[in-house]
Amino acid sequence: MKVIVSIVAILFAISCNSQEVIEEYHINGDIKRKFIVDSEGIKIGFDSIFYPKGKLKEFKIWKRGSLTDSIIRFSKSGEIISIGTIANNELVFRNKRNGLTESIFGLNGGVRNGLGIYFTDGIVRSVGGYQDNSEDGILISLKKEGGLKFIKQIDSKENYGLTMKFFSDGKPKDLRVATKENHGYTMSFHKNGHLKDVGLLKNGKAHGTKFHFSNIGVMLRKSFFKEGNEIWERE
Repeated sequence: MKVIVSIVAILFAISCNSQEVIEEYHINGDIKRKFIVDSEGIKIGFDSIFYPKGKLKEFKIWKRGSLTDSIIRFSKSGEIISIGTIANNELVFRNKRNGLTESIFGLNGGVRNGLGIYFTDGIVRSVGGYQDNSEDGILISLKKEGGLKFIKQIDSKENYGLTMKFFSDGKPKDLRVATKENHGYTMSFHKNGHLKDVGLLKNGKAHGTKFHFSNIGVMLRKSFFKEGNEIWERE
């Protein structure tokens, strides 16, 4: 009953203000997110995030720019997989099946600000930063057996991020710098640390000239890609 009353109250508040529905889309054109803002651009009411092909992924409600209980996450088959609750300036997601904590986020001003801690089966697996509800700063992912899996640097204001993956011995494996639209460049390394290849990205796919090197740094060949398809290769 409390949840129903809260939703009715929020809907009444929305109806009293000028509002706009904002829609965002996946690269393939499917709906990605749909939410409401008031005349000042502040989030109010329902906010839905979707998987590609339109299945609901996450549902939450905003009250004048602040997150409210509860935030529901769904599997691709439509089942509720986790529920986020807010208390003591923290947002905590717990697995619906076993009750284990999946993630903890610090809140400031009603949105995620500060650290986010992520767990798998109750064991910490990654740590990241947030600013104004967007990933910002460094995301560090840990291997199950210990050690770094990857480091990702995100600048939410400049609209780009850096991701770096590692071999089991800690040497760099892949490095990727790209915008939120997945435009940028990528490079990979041989196990001995020498550069293996480097190329450009467009929409997350190889696009343009890619350079390939031996495990001692000698250039072996060049190849040219167009939206992920190799057009030619030359030594």
